Amino acid sequence: MKRLIFLILIITSLLYSYEEERWKGKVFKEGEITVIENRGNGIWGDKIKDKIFFKETLSIGTEKGVEDLVFGNGISVAVDLDGSIYILDSKNYRLLKFDRNGKFLWKAGRKGEGPGEFRSGGQVKISPDGRIAVSDNGNFIHFFSRDGRFLNTIKFDRFLMGIDFLRDGRIFASLMLQGQSGYSAEFYSKEGKFLGKFQEEYAYGPKFSPGIGATVGRGFHLSGNRVYLCLPDRYEIREYDLDGKCLRKIRRDLKIKPPEIKVGEGFVRIRAHDVYGPIYILKDGTIVNNLWIEEKEEREYYLDFFDPKGKFLGSYKLSEDEELLLVDSKDNFYFLHFEPFTRIIRKEMKII
Repeated sequence: MKRLIFLILIITSLLYSYEEERWKGKVFKEGEITVIENRGNGIWGDKIKDKIFFKETLSIGTEKGVEDLVFGNGISVAVDLDGSIYILDSKNYRLLKFDRNGKFLWKAGRKGEGPGEFRSGGQVKISPDGRIAVSDNGNFIHFFSRDGRFLNTIKFDRFLMGIDFLRDGRIFASLMLQGQSGYSAEFYSKEGKFLGKFQEEYAYGPKFSPGIGATVGRGFHLSGNRVYLCLPDRYEIREYDLDGKCLRKIRRDLKIKPPEIKVGEGFVRIRAHDVYGPIYILKDGTIVNNLWIEEKEEREYYLDFFDPKGKFLGSYKLSEDEELLLVDSKDNFYFLHFEPFTRIIRKEMKII
């Protein structure tokens, strides 16, 4: 038995050393910040599809027929701890709930400006106390109970690019800067009271009129008790604690085409080219990053995988008609498929 254990340890050590040898990059410090600088196509490289396998476990959506299964554009998904699935169908101004097996349970919302009505829709999120939150028109959050009852609306005097919830129920709101492209963030109580600013901002590109904001991407977002930012003008993922202290930077030597910004008198136009983020942290610490690369007026979709230390494993190319929407707390992946009709597909991922 001791000999067998010793042999297993040797094999494990050799495999680890082999992967370390294949990793191209370096780790160094910028002050107190750890920087992981990745080079090349990753440890797995072109063999990534021999390492990662996805298995479909659920499909929600149909081309025609049952109205509650025919979706428009502008889809956002959230999943609670029981596996129930909440789909915000912004084009059709509605929030729908399905059980973990895809059975339709209820719908809420409609077009309008009254209680529980949607102006445009944005994201659906689940608060720690189980309320269903829908961001709407950039400065509203509507709350619903788990059985679909409208509870209340919070109005903000800021344009919210994205929202997340901290474990204690506070709201973490990602904002766009004014006067220059970029991001900031703020904390709010569960009732919507301003609590303070996140102590970090990021700005890029030319300056313009102070009252104007224009940017692309999600900006700051939460995963667990860490805040992440995917820089829009180069491939760098920054990780912060909740106090705004930058802990590490994960880089790839992939050249990102930055947003095209045109500044005129009283206006700013911005056009996105290559976009990446948000990121998801799996239970074992693996980092998954959305990546959209513009190729000849079309976009190619990838998932970039990094090990828990930030070392690049490889890029997994998705099919032309799919986009990752969410990874839930059980590491289920939820993809949006566009063709031949809109549907949400849940998949299990296995790494060998």
